[in-house]
Amino acid sequence: MEEVKSKVDSFIRKVVDEKGRPETLYKAARHIIEAGGKRLRPYLVCKTCGLVGGVEEQAVPAAATVELLHTFTLIHDDIMDQDTVRRGVETVHKKWNLPTAIIAGDLLFAKVFEVLGMVGLSDLYSCEVKLSILQLLTEAAILICEGQA
Repeated sequence: MEEVKSKVDSFIRKVVDEKGRPETLYKAARHIIEAGGKRLRPYLVCKTCGLVGGVEEQAVPAAATVELLHTFTLIHDDIMDQDTVRRGVETVHKKWNLPTAIIAGDLLFAKVFEVLGMVGLSDLYSCEVKLSILQLLTEAAILICEGQA
């Protein structure tokens, strides 16, 4: 599990780059990710890929999108629930402010689709698989919103 976590974290660091501007926005977006977490969801994505005959390493971008989506929802959930601590650190809205937290979550949501675009340009997956990934993540995002309402 640690190997998948390391690969996914490395991939996410490249996507939510420290050189991203505005700097405060990118720091806020990385805050909860850098606080840790088990990365169970990405692990399940990679292992499932391997179980169905795929190459686990090639599933890292898809696994990262799941973690980005999850972290986006955590940031927004902390706002809605007025939580002050997540993974042992201050929540994004507590450490920065409410507008920064909202836009940091939104940035992570947009990064999901940026990564999906990268996957879309890759020859590693068939068009059918690419479309399935997009549909699954879109459905997951909708269900998360409906569940939070």
